[in-house]
Amino acid sequence: MAAAMGLRAALFDLGGVLVHPSPNVIFGQAEEALTLPRGFLNEVIAQGGLDSLYQRLMRGEITFSQWIPLMEEDCRKLSAASNFCLPEKFSIQRIFEDIFSKAKINYPILQAAITLRNKGYKTCILTNSWLDDSPQRDTVAQLGCTLRKHFDLMIESCRIGMAKPDPEIYKFALETLKVAPHEVS
Repeated sequence: MAAAMGLRAALFDLGGVLVHPSPNVIFGQAEEALTLPRGFLNEVIAQGGLDSLYQRLMRGEITFSQWIPLMEEDCRKLSAASNFCLPEKFSIQRIFEDIFSKAKINYPILQAAITLRNKGYKTCILTNSWLDDSPQRDTVAQLGCTLRKHFDLMIESCRIGMAKPDPEIYKFALETLKVAPHEVS
């Protein structure tokens, strides 16, 4: 209990925390529906580590519509290297449209964040996001606006040029909130 007394701030993620289902749930459903190997989409996304196309997207170096054809090409390359064919109806665009259309606010977590803020804790959304020039950008923007007003701060990776899991984004969040690591949950 003594450790909790030193807490002054709480960080929340969007995907899978404040908004559900998580993209990984949608990826799993898409892989199952398209009979892709389990974990295929995350494997493609993770290729290249911090220099991957996905990380470039999250840092705002490329836009969402620039990323889609590049990601689809990487999917084709990995499927060929893994000796399986992508189904004819495979589309990264459709998979992400599914993520957007199914996204719902996780109200119990939002209420917890509001309660913490009302008790004097600094609250922050720290999320990997992209420069959204997709047809769904209004839906995504509306979700962000709805949530943002309940927090002291919203840090979006694409706006600051850093993305999770890079430790620098966490340092940035701590400095912006003016708290030490042990003061954040």
